[in-house]
Amino acid sequence: MNDEPYAPDWRAALALACEAARCGASTRSGCPCQGPAMPNGRCRMHGGGSRDPIAAEGLARSKTSTRTHAGGLQKASL
Repeated sequence: MNDEPYAPDWRAALALACEAARCGASTRSGCPCQGPAMPNGRCRMHGGGSRDPIAAEGLARSKTSTRTHAGGLQKASL
């Protein structure tokens, strides 16, 4: 048994973090995102939008649904 307190080698962890792939998505400032990428290639903030439905049932449901968040296309009542 070692009497010294446990101190993880933070330098090794820092080196691994620096070597991680970067997201690279375009940010609002125009620079590429420097966040570490997940297995899908994007960071947690730029993970990508949801995919469109592929099955016929999902396509039919999507076409008949009313979209409540139309990006400001609804007229405001005064």
